[in-house]
Amino acid sequence: MIRKRIPQDFKFTVDLTKQEWTDITEQTLIEPELCADVSMDGPRRQVRWSLADIEDVLGHVAATSNHTEDPKLERRLGKLFDKLQSYLDEHEEYDDDSDAFAG
Repeated sequence: MIRKRIPQDFKFTVDLTKQEWTDITEQTLIEPELCADVSMDGPRRQVRWSLADIEDVLGHVAATSNHTEDPKLERRLGKLFDKLQSYLDEHEEYDDDSDAFAG
């Protein structure tokens, strides 16, 4: 799979359902600063995250999923993990100061 190259620290608008947002903010030990840049669009939440932010959130989602005894929460977190993982699978960062496009 060819991944799309994006500038380092590029911020994606990640669209989350109200339930996904609740699971992230109430069930995981995510850092509060990752929850700061969120807007509401009806029942949906839109958050601005870089690939590094997404990777950090993924770690918290995975840890919570692996340690919960609630099968419904585990299933929801598994789906959320896959959704967020797709950003990492489909994109790669390049350093603006590198010769990434020289040639």
